[in-house]
Amino acid sequence: MPFSDFIDVSIHVDGAPLAEYPVPGRGREWLRHTKTRYVEVKAGQKFAVVIQLQPGFQFLSASHLRAVLHIDQEPRSTTAIIQGYPGCATGQDVLRAPRETRIETRLMRDETTGNWYQYGLEFADLHVEPEESSSLPEGVSRNSIAHLGSLRLTLFRANRVKLEDPFVYTASLTKPLENVPETALKGRDVTNNVKYVVEAEAPPPVLGFSKYVPLEGDHGQPWEFVFLYRKRQILQSLGCIPRSLSPPPDPAVMLARTEEMLGETKERARTQILELQARLAKAETARHVNGTISRNGNPTKRTRDQAQLDDDDDELLVLPPPPAKPRVVIDLTDE
Repeated sequence: MPFSDFIDVSIHVDGAPLAEYPVPGRGREWLRHTKTRYVEVKAGQKFAVVIQLQPGFQFLSASHLRAVLHIDQEPRSTTAIIQGYPGCATGQDVLRAPRETRIETRLMRDETTGNWYQYGLEFADLHVEPEESSSLPEGVSRNSIAHLGSLRLTLFRANRVKLEDPFVYTASLTKPLENVPETALKGRDVTNNVKYVVEAEAPPPVLGFSKYVPLEGDHGQPWEFVFLYRKRQILQSLGCIPRSLSPPPDPAVMLARTEEMLGETKERARTQILELQARLAKAETARHVNGTISRNGNPTKRTRDQAQLDDDDDELLVLPPPPAKPRVVIDLTDE
């Protein structure tokens, strides 16, 4: 996530930065020192937050660049620093070579054993409970759940100041959320969280004798980088990345399917031919039966020989005219 101030922050998995996607519908981010991006993650991936300063970055009067990482809903943070050029005059505090720091572990104490360990950061699956009866763990509020599924890194120029009274670092192991009620998410598509995996046992932290105070004015204004981590299906539904194309069909499967279709076509044609032959045979049988009945029954017409026999030695028969009908005359005169 590059900036114009020679700062680059990214999430790395297996040594490579994750691809970043802008938040749909948000448009241009007018705040110069704030940036929000989506990243695609999978459960089981170990990750690191990498901060890089490019040549040209100005420490100004700061002795360090301070990095503060907040994970999900946790109030506690993990910090890192990049040392600058303390004591340099203005104009001579410009970074001449790249510098980098990363946050990939967190020092915490196991309350069960009392031992300290370095815990690696790993993306995990989050189970969303549809029932309202699912409750949040103690110490987790519904307001803090709004940060679930996010990594928020704050950077600022600072000077290290010594403390009169040292402080003791007492960070106990934080148990990540494994279940969260659906109503607490308020419609947000979050199905992953961050869990901690033991990397190695570590000695207890030393007493702290200093703190980092931001520079005054605009020089101490913080930069904020927000990474919303989601699985691929959610990013596709949000329109951040295109949906996956269907894989091409297997040629062997296509050949087998083609042969199967040809076999089905041949079988259908064979069935149609057999049906047609049966219909033709049935029609031929019916025609033969009708012809036999016509020859054995009374003929409707006389044959030529019969007509000649009937006409032999016959005299001409003269029929008398029909009797005349009497004529009726109606007198229409007055006489």
